[in-house]
Amino acid sequence: MGSVAVLGMGQMGSALARSFLSIGETVTVWNRTAARCEPLRQLGASVATSGAEAAAAAETIVICLLDYAAANAVVRALDVTAVLKDRFVVQLSTGTADDARDASRWAEDNGIAYLDGAIFGLPGADGCRIFCSGPASLFERSRSLLAGAQGEALHVGDDIAAANTLDEAVLIMYEGILLSFLQAAAFSRSQDLPLDRLEEMATWLHDRYGPHVGDVLARVRSGEFPVDVETPLSIWTAAIAQHVRFAQESNVDPTFAEALLQLARKAERMGLADRVFSAVYEAFRTA
Repeated sequence: MGSVAVLGMGQMGSALARSFLSIGETVTVWNRTAARCEPLRQLGASVATSGAEAAAAAETIVICLLDYAAANAVVRALDVTAVLKDRFVVQLSTGTADDARDASRWAEDNGIAYLDGAIFGLPGADGCRIFCSGPASLFERSRSLLAGAQGEALHVGDDIAAANTLDEAVLIMYEGILLSFLQAAAFSRSQDLPLDRLEEMATWLHDRYGPHVGDVLARVRSGEFPVDVETPLSIWTAAIAQHVRFAQESNVDPTFAEALLQLARKAERMGLADRVFSAVYEAFRTA
């Protein structure tokens, strides 16, 4: 087993530290608010009094702060950067593709082995996935550590921005599913339709149309959105406009439906009104 330091004792950072302890790692923790480290001390972690002290105590340093700005304020302090030289850093703070690229440049400039990542789920819990990007050799050094006893660590690409990009894509897909279901529930409740009816149809919809995701992605890959003579985008746009009207008449917030309508109409203005519905992808490609 090795030694690992975790900088940041929020929900995710604390969960990471607990996961590392559960598989027998020697763990040092640090947080600006020292009291947040106390539960980890009770579980066997050492508590550092500074970021530099924590980094000096470990072979691998895992950073899990609110965002990259918070992380940079800690690791780019001169005393911490000096300690990190020739060490291995895994960045798991929340950020964007540009944040990851900037951090990678900083690490390279300072002789730091660097892996970027994103957490989907709660570290240490069954089903948690930690996406990692950067050199595959660095990922292999940390795979078992990051996976913990029940989770999974995945190398999603050599491009340092791949992990953050995949995390954003998966999250917005999940959030979109949840929001659409909540909009449907609001529609149902507004007209006193029993939610068990909605649940039955939602399950049917998932089973029938869920497998079609591959077809949609195949069209995105090819960049070809053929003419649809039966149910072209224009028909879908009219249906979405009806969702907006239904929401307004039912005293339900129409924001979600209005956003869908805006994108569909944008795709129509791009000359795609007679194409398959997935042609709306083209509307997403430019602001």
